Amino acid sequence: MKTKHITFLFTTLVVFGLASCNNMDETCRKTKTVLMGAKFYQDTLNVKTNQYVTLSYTPKTLTAKGVGVDSILYNKKENIGEIKLPLNKLKKQSSFSIGFNEKYDTITVVYQNANDYLSLECGCVPTHTIDTVLTTNHVIDKIKISQPNINTTYVENIKIYLVK
Repeated sequence: MKTKHITFLFTTLVVFGLASCNNMDETCRKTKTVLMGAKFYQDTLNVKTNQYVTLSYTPKTLTAKGVGVDSILYNKKENIGEIKLPLNKLKKQSSFSIGFNEKYDTITVVYQNANDYLSLECGCVPTHTIDTVLTTNHVIDKIKISQPNINTTYVENIKIYLVK
């Protein structure tokens, strides 16, 4: 009888221990995602007031890929007004080719890297602080940095203004 209780207790501890490790691993994976948020805007003339107003912009199709890497982040996505872009944690700049309705621009983001400690189990997460954003100005008129700190909390980091 005593052996059954010890076996039951040991089995229960092992099952709960494994379940807690799986939950911890999943939490660590979720909290390590760091993406730069970019939303699209366009300055439009209000004919009634004769002043420019800034409106959200959604292209018919959007393609985005990293320059110098072999991956397409967005492939002819339709009707999206914002994108999330990963920055290279081993470099201090990342470049992206972004196509708006088949017309392309390249943006280059210059940033500083840091590692934020999460926990012993999860380790560190790379974070970034944007210094400068450059563009080739074919379709993009200007880019403004709205929130320079990029971490695990998704926010709009840059505003991309498109030519009318």
